This record gives sequence, structure tokens and C-alpha cells, in this order.
Amino acid sequence: MCYGMDDLPGVLGKIRPGEEVLLDNSDYIAIQFYYRHQVPADPNFHVWDQFRDENGDPVTPQRVNFLGSAMTGTGTVQDGNIQGTSM
Repeated sequence: MCYGMDDLPGVLGKIRPGEEVLLDNSDYIAIQFYYRHQVPADPNFHVWDQFRDENGDPVTPQRVNFLGSAMTGTGTVQDGNIQGTSM
């Protein structure tokens, strides 16, 4: 039901009227922009040019572990070379 919470109904059931609740969605917000910190070194990925300066270097700090292809679930680099069949 909710990322990181096994017993959401049990937790919500403990909240009483008048109590203060802090909702933290910082992980959710962070993952929305993580891709900007994973710019491929290969300059042929032109869609990433928006995150490169005039020298081709990333404009944002880059993460050590490149998770882009791992997060797609394929384990491959997405190069746009579609090799499917047409119907």
C-alpha cells in the first residue's frame, strides 16, 4: 500500500485527532530527478545533451553507481535501436 510501510492501516490507526503528523516525501521527490545525476558518458545519447555543458560535461554532480539501465528492469543500455517485429 505504501513504500516502506508494511502495516499502514495499523500505523494510521494509532493517530488521534489533534496529533501532529509529518509527511516526508523527500525520497519520492529525489527519485524523480535522479536521472539528471546519471548522464551517460557516451555522447551519442543526445537526449542527455540538455544536462551537458558546451564541452559535453554533465552540469550536475554525477552518482558513482550508474543505475539508469538497472532501473529500467532490462539490464541493457537503451539505445533506441528497436529490434521488434511489426504487426
